[in-house]
Amino acid sequence: MASPRGVSSAASTAASSDSYQDAIVKTLPSKIFIGGLTQNTTTKLLREHFSTYGRVLDCIAMRQPDGKARGFGYVTLDTPEAASL
Repeated sequence: MASPRGVSSAASTAASSDSYQDAIVKTLPSKIFIGGLTQNTTTKLLREHFSTYGRVLDCIAMRQPDGKARGFGYVTLDTPEAASL
């Protein structure tokens, strides 16, 4: 028995939609939390370290208003692949 009209096109549309979503996800930047930083870790050191994994879009080592390190930071890399290394 032949499949109903539109079923194969619906499956094709779903497949192309999935590949489109996959392509979008692969190009989205990924922000990662970095914990357990020493008191001496600076934003510059974080950027230098994580630039070996990919292009760093944003980076910050968090500090209190008085300048004391809070022990964590965030790094945003240009792709999820770079963040998963």
